[in-house]
Amino acid sequence: QNEAMNSWASKYKVYSINTSEEIELIKDKYPYITFIENESIYISGRKKLTRLSGILQVAKKINCDTVAIVNSDIILSNKVRNLLDNKYIKKGLTIATRWEIDGDKPYYPFVDGYDLFIFNKKYIDLYDNDSYVIGMPWWDYWIPLISISANIPVYHIKNKVIFHRTHQTNYDHDDWIKFGEY
Repeated sequence: QNEAMNSWASKYKVYSINTSEEIELIKDKYPYITFIENESIYISGRKKLTRLSGILQVAKKINCDTVAIVNSDIILSNKVRNLLDNKYIKKGLTIATRWEIDGDKPYYPFVDGYDLFIFNKKYIDLYDNDSYVIGMPWWDYWIPLISISANIPVYHIKNKVIFHRTHQTNYDHDDWIKFGEY
């Protein structure tokens, strides 16, 4: 987690959206992260997960033109200069495919979802949906699909820009079905 958070914080101002309870537990571990409290949560077993709508509501309040949503365990390549400064952001949505890492070597692109979304803040209300939850399946398809339906171009980064250390999936088949029905 620290490796991932550091990779972003070394280049950008990073915000983490968490419950007040979580912030108290982790704020000292990540002093370079700005934590923002949000109680728009979904309970999955004993875990509290943040709803997409909660993240978007917080992002509306931050003074910026560009929003980037990235899963907290995604590592940004140190070769990237400025991912948030490209001509496509003003025109549409930029998404990225992560590359799975085993040890120090990327071994394949993860083609079953997306882990990075960059867009102009003017589109933020379009993506608002209380049904989707970060850490559960399908929310990462909602954002590009709703963009396409609104005639907003979607740009897809497929090269080795973001990475993920492989770990076990944190949801079960019932969650997959439930969120797929949304």
